[in-house]
Amino acid sequence: MNDQARALLLEKQTYGDVAAATGLSRQQVGAIASRLRRQGYELLDWTPEQKRRRLISIMPKGSVANILSGLSDAELKALSERSLVSWEDAIRKVIQDHD
Repeated sequence: MNDQARALLLEKQTYGDVAAATGLSRQQVGAIASRLRRQGYELLDWTPEQKRRRLISIMPKGSVANILSGLSDAELKALSERSLVSWEDAIRKVIQDHD
């Protein structure tokens, strides 16, 4: 199984995919990956989407007041035109319209 895990890691499979394919735990896959990295190999431990989700989950959220204090009067006016219910609602609408 270690040989199979090693081969999959070298094929740029993620830790989760390697664990699922080999039956090894993520910790075991991580240990194999650590050895490969020490030998100079570059491996993929997260897919771009997994990395993005992880970064979003650990990014500081701040507060609406902090966000608004950095906006110009023109930007505040434009934002308020999206919703007069609340700043949160206006920000949500801008984000939803952007998608």
